[in-house]
Amino acid sequence: AGTAAQGSYDFQFRLFDAETAGTAVGSLQSASAVVVSGGVFSVSLDFGDGPFNSAPRWLEIEVREAGGASYTTLAPRQRIGASPFAIETMFVAPGAVDTAALQDDAVTRAKLADNSVGTFQIENNTVTSTDIRDGTIATADIGPGIYRSKADLYEVSGTGMTLLTNPQSETVGCFDPNDLPISGGCRVGLSAAYVATSVTDNHWTSTTDAASVTCNGINVHPSNPSSNPVPLQAYIICVSVPGP
Repeated sequence: AGTAAQGSYDFQFRLFDAETAGTAVGSLQSASAVVVSGGVFSVSLDFGDGPFNSAPRWLEIEVREAGGASYTTLAPRQRIGASPFAIETMFVAPGAVDTAALQDDAVTRAKLADNSVGTFQIENNTVTSTDIRDGTIATADIGPGIYRSKADLYEVSGTGMTLLTNPQSETVGCFDPNDLPISGGCRVGLSAAYVATSVTDNHWTSTTDAASVTCNGINVHPSNPSSNPVPLQAYIICVSVPGP
C-alpha cells in the first residue's frame, strides 16, 4: 500500500448501475499481462452499445499480478462521465445507408418521391394480375396490335343496290389500315336463284391500305330480269386495332 504498481498485471473490468452493490451491466472485460508503470496503464475496453443509454454507470476494476491466483477489487468504483453523442445528424455520408441498415417495411409509399420508381426499379415478373386494380388499364394503355374486347368488333355495310339487267358492284372497307378484316361478302334478297355474284377481297394483307370487299352481281332471271329486281348488299366485318 502507498507504492505505485510496477510490472505486469492481469485486469478484469465490469460495469455497474450503482456506485456500490447494484447490478452488473454488459459483459466482463479481461486484459492479461498489462504493463503497469508507476501505477499507470492503458487498455481498450468494448462493452458494446447496450449499456450506454444515458443512465449512470460505474467501472469496477479487479487486478492481480500476471498469472496470480486471485484478483483484488479496487475501491471505490469509478464513475464514467457522460460524453456528448448525436441523437440527430444533419449529414449522412454517401453510401452509409445500405439495405441492411433499413428495417423491414420502414420505407412506405409516402417516403417515395413522385416518379421515382420506374421500369428499371421493378424486377421482372414482380407485377401480376392481382396487383392491378380492376378498371385501371384503359385503351390508351394498351400497345398497338392488341385485341381488347368484343366491342372492338364492327361491321361495315353498303347502302345496297338493286340488280336489274346490268352488272353492278359495291365496295365496303374497314375504317383504318390497322384494323383486321374477319369476313365479308354479299347479302342477296329472296330471289337469290336469279343472281350470279362474286366477291373480291382488297388489301387484306396490306399495312398501308384499309381492307375492303367488292361485291359483284348480275340478274340472271331467264325471262325478264327487269321485272324481277334483286336487292344486293356488300358487307365486311373488322376488328378495331390501335395504331402504333
